[in-house]
Amino acid sequence: MFILLCFARLAPGQTGSASPLEPFDKFIGTWKLDNAEQVFEWGVGRTLVRARSYRITETGRHLVGEGVWFWHPGEAQIMGYSTATGMPVELFDYTTSFKENKMVSDLYAYDKNGKASQYREIMEMTSDSTYRWMLIQEGKTIMEGTFNRLK
Repeated sequence: MFILLCFARLAPGQTGSASPLEPFDKFIGTWKLDNAEQVFEWGVGRTLVRARSYRITETGRHLVGEGVWFWHPGEAQIMGYSTATGMPVELFDYTTSFKENKMVSDLYAYDKNGKASQYREIMEMTSDSTYRWMLIQEGKTIMEGTFNRLK
């Protein structure tokens, strides 16, 4: 019994202090923008956040991207990776931080040949039921929209 208690105390995410991932809590749920849905959910023990992107068409809801964010203890930062279909991007590589009501990610988008493009993605909570999404490249907003909470 003593061994089990020690193991429970040493389990990831059980340090007694707030998790660096805690700011994701306000984004957990299902969000919609036009014909796109974004779903964020906690992974095992709240040690990671899963993200799935869907395209909504007349034939239904189609998974087009998925990824995860996690606290990397060696790098002492929140990192993430995601993939997508039907895009010229094969892999998104995120480094994420939180500032007030904003999730700010510096990311690299890699094509199938390994060529990287650099972006900044900002998701700003504007209310409990909306967030503004912006994709920025070289200081210019190239895409943006407002997601509304479904669940």
